[in-house]
Amino acid sequence: MLFRSLFIILSYSNAPYDLIPPFKNTNVSEINEWSILGFGITMKDYIRLTSEATKKAYGVLCNRLPTTFTDWAAEIELKASKNGGAGGENFVFSFTDTVCQIEPMKFAGFAIYIKTGETDVDNLSPVYFYDGSVAQKEADAVVRIRNVEIPLKIKVIREGDKITFQTFNNRLNRYDTVFTRT
Repeated sequence: MLFRSLFIILSYSNAPYDLIPPFKNTNVSEINEWSILGFGITMKDYIRLTSEATKKAYGVLCNRLPTTFTDWAAEIELKASKNGGAGGENFVFSFTDTVCQIEPMKFAGFAIYIKTGETDVDNLSPVYFYDGSVAQKEADAVVRIRNVEIPLKIKVIREGDKITFQTFNNRLNRYDTVFTRT
């Protein structure tokens, strides 16, 4: 899967946490305080996390600065390749106790992942929540990320112990809640 665009804008904005195009590397595989690992490549207007040509390819984008914020929001814009490709069969957003955690499901924290490898005939991919010990499919939580013209905009909001996952409704010009976890 090819994620054509990835933009992260944190509420209560602080420059080291923002990642907004146009992108300019400050070092090899780095944009300000962000590291790009695995098969990720920085383009001017997007970050490609996986390669369509490489099997089992993955890309990781992580911020090297720990945060002490308990309340925050991250907005991310995603677009997957139309064909699915050979690389990347999931998109994972994780908030971990370890900076730049590489192993996707071995951490303390939480993760929300879109299983694009399980996309159905209507191009809907299921959404899972991982609480640090077990992954659960969220009932009726699906997103359309494949074969779309307009990138999918998601928002992850943390307010204390409450995690909310939202997607942007282009028709109504607003974010709609997909699920909330406490």
